[in-house]
Amino acid sequence: MLDTYRAAFRAPGTAAFFSAGFVMKMPYAIYPVGIVLIVSARTGHYAFAGALAGMYVAANGVGSPVLARLVDRFGQSRVLLPASAAHVAAVVALAVLISVHGPQWTYVPPALVMGFSYLAVGSL
Repeated sequence: MLDTYRAAFRAPGTAAFFSAGFVMKMPYAIYPVGIVLIVSARTGHYAFAGALAGMYVAANGVGSPVLARLVDRFGQSRVLLPASAAHVAAVVALAVLISVHGPQWTYVPPALVMGFSYLAVGSL
């Protein structure tokens, strides 16, 4: 079985492609865990932290097909930059709101934008 993988990785550019994909997919699994850990630590409310992580995942489920359709229609370069900018802005906004102990309801919009704007790099 490993011989098949070795043969695949011998092709030029395969290792770089795999490495980039691996790194880009890590946040997909780490964000919900991070949201639960930091929000529950700051607020003491595990239910709200879990609900917020669920909202992030649900928004990602809605946003991924929308972004994919936009990429198909307009091309990667015209969609990825604005989506990445929105994602980074939402991550920063959520981090700032949590660090300054903002009202819990203010955590919801950035979490939704984070999920909606997260890029499904595996299909790109």
